Order: sequence, then structure tokens, then C-alpha cells
Amino acid sequence: MIRLLLSIIASHSPEKWKVGAIYVQGFRWSTGYNKSRAYGDHAEDWAVINFRRKYGVEPKNGTMYCTWSPCTNCAKTLEKHVMKSWYVERYTGKL
Repeated sequence: MIRLLLSIIASHSPEKWKVGAIYVQGFRWSTGYNKSRAYGDHAEDWAVINFRRKYGVEPKNGTMYCTWSPCTNCAKTLEKHVMKSWYVERYTGKL
């Protein structure tokens, strides 16, 4: 089920490397996808931003599901928010 949702989310990305992310914290969730190569427009960052907008709280201790393993900047985002990260499709070896 998560794989199917991630592939649908990632398909919205205009980038060559289509990345989708789903952040889950209890019964709350948010999604994100790569919007551009500039920092701040990565799927993981957008999932965090969307969570803040949707629920008005800081995401902490949740789980991030990604189509690809996160880049260095996104790995810092996951660490900052104390998130567990699960790679559904491929591990790129960038951590």
C-alpha cells in the first residue's frame, strides 16, 4: 500500500529523479515530492513543511517513507526531527 501511494506522489515531481515521501506520526500524515533541485524543495522537506501547515505542530518521532534514500540535506532534516526513515524503492548510498 505504501509503495503504491509513494509512486503516485512521486509521479507529480517534474524532476528526472522522481522522489516521493510520506511522513507518519500516529494517525497524522503528510506527503511531499521533489519540486526542484534547489535545497528546500526536496520530498522529505516538503513532507515536513506540509505536516506543520496541516496540523500546526512540529513533526517529531515519526516515520518517513521515501522512494529513494535521502540526500545529505534531507538526512539532516530527518535527524533534526528525530524521524525513523524507511526506504521503499531504492537505496542510493548517499547517507
